[in-house]
Amino acid sequence: MSRLIITNGSAAADVIRAAGIEGEVLSWNDILHDGPVPSRLSLDELSEVRGHYISSLGWGESNGVLAEFVARDDLLKTAPSRDEVICWFEHDLYDQLQLWQVLDALGSMHVSATLICRDAFINYQSSAQLTADFDARTEVTTGQFVAASTLWNAFRNTDPEVLAREAEGGLKFTTSTISRWAQCFPSTSRGLNRSERFMLEYLDGHSGSASFGDLFRALLAQEEAAFMGDTSLFVLLSRLSSFEPPLIRLQGEKTSLPAVTIGLTDAGRIRLKGGDWSWDPACDRWIGGVHLTKSNQWLWNLETQEMERQAKG
Repeated sequence: MSRLIITNGSAAADVIRAAGIEGEVLSWNDILHDGPVPSRLSLDELSEVRGHYISSLGWGESNGVLAEFVARDDLLKTAPSRDEVICWFEHDLYDQLQLWQVLDALGSMHVSATLICRDAFINYQSSAQLTADFDARTEVTTGQFVAASTLWNAFRNTDPEVLAREAEGGLKFTTSTISRWAQCFPSTSRGLNRSERFMLEYLDGHSGSASFGDLFRALLAQEEAAFMGDTSLFVLLSRLSSFEPPLIRLQGEKTSLPAVTIGLTDAGRIRLKGGDWSWDPACDRWIGGVHLTKSNQWLWNLETQEMERQAKG
């Protein structure tokens, strides 16, 4: 049997292989919650954008990263010739965005697929549990393909309200995924997103300083479904340290993350208190299809649970 199993990354792929499940395993290696994911681009065009972004963060040489995306996409394009295609993902933001993209691509190729997705992390499952999950896989329905494409296109929209308005549909974990995605936007109260606010509060409660490892573990522990990797955390910390004035200070190099220490600044303490705040160039970034800039501020209102577009200076 020619079976293709698509999952969230190399670690999950290794665990699935080790469980003895037959099939070629494709790692969908992309952190879609970080960086630009603009609309109206083909899979190949988007992969080029993503490859350039990832290499810009120093996570690999540009040609090498792009080559990995090309190889990934080429393997996905073999799906129509397979006897079975399995999408095996988890419930967190990182995985769900990948699942939306993969199902959208498979749907456009008119490929049937089966799905394994529950609220458990693949890497922590025994071989027996993985085999049970494999045996319990279900057919992806037409409604689920449509739902995935709708969500994927909404995520890539320049207007975040499009995705924020989406309701739970044919795919599990839609509501929790959209909720966590919305909290990636700066808040109306402090101009900090959920992770940024948590980290400043954590530092404030630990004498203003913490090791990278302690902060990372605390960040993951407070998530309903942990999704952020250590390299993504370093990007977030680098942004906070780039504010003028800096909200935190970093000591150490990203080549040795365990040796990095983070210190809260006076500006960080002031930001935690709320009140008036101004947009900083360090806030400029992409979240899916939304390019946040001073002239395009989309903020998440924690009280109303709604997106707000503002023009604060």
